[in-house]
Amino acid sequence: AEVLPVVEEAGTWDGELVGRRADGSPITQRVSLAALPDGGLVCVNLDLTARERTKRRLAETRELVERLMTADDRASAIGLTIDAITDIVDRPLAGYWTAEEAAGRLAPVEVSTQAHETVDSVPVFRSGESLAWDTFETGTPSYYSDLAAEPGTYNEGTTMGSEFIVPVGDDGVLIVGSLQAEDVPSEDREVILIIARHLQTALRLSDRRRSLRTARERVEAEREQLERVIDTVPQLIFAKNFDGEFILANEAVAEAD
Repeated sequence: AEVLPVVEEAGTWDGELVGRRADGSPITQRVSLAALPDGGLVCVNLDLTARERTKRRLAETRELVERLMTADDRASAIGLTIDAITDIVDRPLAGYWTAEEAAGRLAPVEVSTQAHETVDSVPVFRSGESLAWDTFETGTPSYYSDLAAEPGTYNEGTTMGSEFIVPVGDDGVLIVGSLQAEDVPSEDREVILIIARHLQTALRLSDRRRSLRTARERVEAEREQLERVIDTVPQLIFAKNFDGEFILANEAVAEAD
């Protein structure tokens, strides 16, 4: 009702409207209206669903990044990522495998609930025995649109139809799959790549924080050990600052006072 008066006055109108599909779900459209000399209207509609989905995904990915960068540990970061693949990209078949290069294998860390329900057991991918290991070694993401036609699959009788495997640096691989062939489109793969890059950063930060915690704990343990040793010797051991104040003293000094 608010648009038609504008068309009557200006002859045209262009803007965005939210309509309803037959099933009742909302749909955002770009609508262009033009008045005809005989009183009719020309209406052109452009479905903006893909654009709105992209905006939503980017917003949710930004929120994910904030959570990833403050994750308590590696397991938390990986868990957040698997949940994001399921929720943001709507890909419920996902998992993360970490590299154990000394053993020449990729070991599962976490897989989504539906992935657990889909496979009999979560596999360990060994060197030279799977597409996952091959992709990890190349360091380049690989999309297998039809696994049934791919040589070198881990399980020749796999129920998976298509699979996107993304190396996460030298740490491991993120795998997102579908039961259907050619069912991980490019727009989904782009979001998965963005998430994988942020996961790689989060894992590095987590490793650094763990190293710092370990170093602090080691220094604290050494300090406590030194204090115990100092307190056991009978000699007077102490240190003072420039103002003559004690900053260190063993029990012998305390007893002498």
